[in-house]
Amino acid sequence: MERKDNKFLQASIILFGLNIMASALNYLCQLVMARVLSVESYGTINTIFSFMMIVAVPGATLTMVVAKYYAGDNHLCDKRLYLKKQLRVVLGLTAIAAIALLCTLKLFSRLLLINDHFVLIMAFFLAAFGYFQPLYSGVFSGNKCFILVGIYSMFIPLYKLLAVGGAYLYSKEDKIRLCVVLIILILGVIITALYGHFKSYNILGKDSVTQVYKERLYTREDLNALFLNISLMLYMNIDLLSVRYYGDETESGLYSSVLLFGRIIYYFATTLGTILLPSVADATMTEKERKKTLKKALILMISFAAISMVPINLFKDTFIKFLYGVGYLEADKYVIYVSIICLSLSIYTIMVNYVVGVGKTKNAAIIMLIVDILLLGSVAVLHSVTHILLAIGIIGIIGAIAIYLGEKMVGNNKKI
Repeated sequence: MERKDNKFLQASIILFGLNIMASALNYLCQLVMARVLSVESYGTINTIFSFMMIVAVPGATLTMVVAKYYAGDNHLCDKRLYLKKQLRVVLGLTAIAAIALLCTLKLFSRLLLINDHFVLIMAFFLAAFGYFQPLYSGVFSGNKCFILVGIYSMFIPLYKLLAVGGAYLYSKEDKIRLCVVLIILILGVIITALYGHFKSYNILGKDSVTQVYKERLYTREDLNALFLNISLMLYMNIDLLSVRYYGDETESGLYSSVLLFGRIIYYFATTLGTILLPSVADATMTEKERKKTLKKALILMISFAAISMVPINLFKDTFIKFLYGVGYLEADKYVIYVSIICLSLSIYTIMVNYVVGVGKTKNAAIIMLIVDILLLGSVAVLHSVTHILLAIGIIGIIGAIAIYLGEKMVGNNKKI
């Protein structure tokens, strides 16, 4: 047990260090982007990022499903054959997403308040090609190549920085810079996918024997995991999209700037979740060991949230002025809402990774369904941006606590 604890801690430290670097690059990218683009274009690019995350929900589920498969001992077929099957699914998802989004261009133009069709089409292609990176991240994570997971996560902020730098050098006109950023991002997504593909096949090695895959590729638990990820991405992005819809381009730009503060704890939670899922999916772990690992992850995350968010809330004007400039000072009203929402999101992230890893997704899915209904109802009924954000934060905290208590009650009932 002690050896497993040390291994978990060591892997967490290494991956956290790499994710800190990736997060630092993400922050640098956002800060540079805020300086290079106008407040309106900055709001537009972050709206596109949120839109991409929602469309890429099946990809996030693939990461969990694939990681769980490779972390377990009961492989239904050779590792390469399994990846080939999943790759076919990803290719299908990419084609379907691209066609469906292009067919609904006018609808999303109204919903996202993006009138430039070229910008919107580029956003569609970015979203459609976003399934490859999560697939290969799942391969790396499931095979416990945590250093590679961290390195691979750095690809995204790196090509974002290249995109912003390229846009800055190419033109001084704001709209052209936005288009250049999107074009370079598409190239970055393609290169990242190719690297992941070749690296994954190197890790898996050659098939030992030729087998035919006769089992179902996805189980009921996997479908629950898909729903949980849909709910997670809805909660992660409904705040920014609501500000965009009920406010305007400027308000979404202001909100995007302070949203970056809250994402500090989300990045940390993602790191813990990446380690947590394959760890609790290990068949050699006992129920008691799994519970202890979950508690450790939650304590670490909540402690980190308190250490990081308290000073940000106390000195919010100073941080905003230093990082973004006086033009973003009006965003200080959103800091407290961002803190509450991102704390809830972080707890959700850890709990979803845990229930998927241990294969107990049913209760969590029911709770998240109720949360989704309450969230959508709040957005539909409340037309005030601040009231909507407050409702999102309160619903999120209650839902996150409910999932944890529900999982704890299931464990206690088993003991009885």
